[in-house]
Amino acid sequence: MKFLILSIFLFSFNAHSTDWRVLSRKLLGESLTVQIFGELPSEKIIMPAFPKANNGKGIENPEAKKMSAMEKERYDYIFLREIYKVTRMGELSEKDFSKWFNVLSQEGSREGIYHALVLDSVYYNLEQGDYPSQQKLWDFIPDHLRKFTGNSIKKEQLQGLNFFLLKRLVIEKYLNLVDRFTSYDDLSSWYALLSVNLSEGFPNLFQSNLRKESTAQVHKDWALGVSKDLLKSELMIKLHRVFNYLNYSDQKQ
Repeated sequence: MKFLILSIFLFSFNAHSTDWRVLSRKLLGESLTVQIFGELPSEKIIMPAFPKANNGKGIENPEAKKMSAMEKERYDYIFLREIYKVTRMGELSEKDFSKWFNVLSQEGSREGIYHALVLDSVYYNLEQGDYPSQQKLWDFIPDHLRKFTGNSIKKEQLQGLNFFLLKRLVIEKYLNLVDRFTSYDDLSSWYALLSVNLSEGFPNLFQSNLRKESTAQVHKDWALGVSKDLLKSELMIKLHRVFNYLNYSDQKQ
């Protein structure tokens, strides 16, 4: 019956619309979706070359969809709660929430708020505290960092580092690479492949359907429709969640 209902709708719409693919996956699963729509050509997404350092801020997405005021408020609310929790592993006070929400309401950037949170005195004290990094994190970072940023780091360089310091320094390398891309299509491909790597590597860590998605094209389509600032915010949250999990796997993230 589900197949019949979906088929009727497809006669009236573009059968290659990504939205219909998403609906089909939910109703019918991946196998039947491929039978109906065929294989996605961009499933063959390849890792773009890592761009060399430049003095600018890379390229912005000219096709980014603008959110309605209501959508923006909703997603800003979610972002603030989440970014605070994953960076500091604590809860955001109402006072701080109001402060940062006001910044976003006045077109402040998510990246700016992130850097404010990891460069202030509170985070500095966390970096000076007794929060050792663990073996699982040392094992994960070198290969992942090299694969997705081209940066080389030895496991021995991570051993003994404070957990919060390690997170901040390593994640900044991913963010710096984002700013070096001069093709938004390349950036979207890179983000898609990284997202699939994390969703497949940590299948039980992410709750949202998009973050759990293992199809690269779905992540790329999302990236092609959002601003670089929004893409970066997802990247920050995903990496912090993974690092938190690896260091404190017995703690609910």
